[in-house]
Amino acid sequence: MMGTRLKALVDRREKVRGKRARAYRRWQKTGKPGYLKNFRKLNETAKALTKDIVKERKRLGEFRVISREEWGAAPIHGSYTPQSTLIAGVQHHSAMPTLSATATIEEEKARMRQLQAIHLGEGWTDIAYALVAMPSGRIYEGRPVQYVGAHTLGHNTGYAGWCLDGNYETSKPTKAALQACRRMRKLCGVADKPLYGHYQLTPTACPGKNMIPSLTNGDI
Repeated sequence: MMGTRLKALVDRREKVRGKRARAYRRWQKTGKPGYLKNFRKLNETAKALTKDIVKERKRLGEFRVISREEWGAAPIHGSYTPQSTLIAGVQHHSAMPTLSATATIEEEKARMRQLQAIHLGEGWTDIAYALVAMPSGRIYEGRPVQYVGAHTLGHNTGYAGWCLDGNYETSKPTKAALQACRRMRKLCGVADKPLYGHYQLTPTACPGKNMIPSLTNGDI
């Protein structure tokens, strides 16, 4: 359970992120420098809060999730839609070339920015998934889970979606990656709810033939 101080920090950061997004939209709409100045100020506040959250999670012994501020997320396009009660989780892969399990954090951060850019280019509000894991086992924050994602056509409302980066039609998931998928399911709050592979809900090969056995054998 999230500690009182940690919850307060996370809640405050979400409020700052909301204000930051509004300032950015107003700057885009009006071009007024005051809005850009406010956006930059709020961005620095969000970064400072993220550092405090990382420290508090470490103090509490909680598993670390690399935040949007840390990987350099771009501003969202438009606004999020609040999520309803979650009824299930959906496992995805990105189908991008699989990074090495020894990839550096900087290489992984660059992949996160690439994924977000692709999704924004599709006209979506943000990166599609709530969380993204890398073959190293590190987990990155995507679109906050309290908002509707864009991961599964017709099954976004009420469904939490997370992603293991890489192509698991051709690669095999590492043990660390599978452990991370299990953690993501828990972090999304659906560990006790049905788990689907993307392919079970829409016509697709996702999350890849080499990931599918892990959906039913208890790995995730």
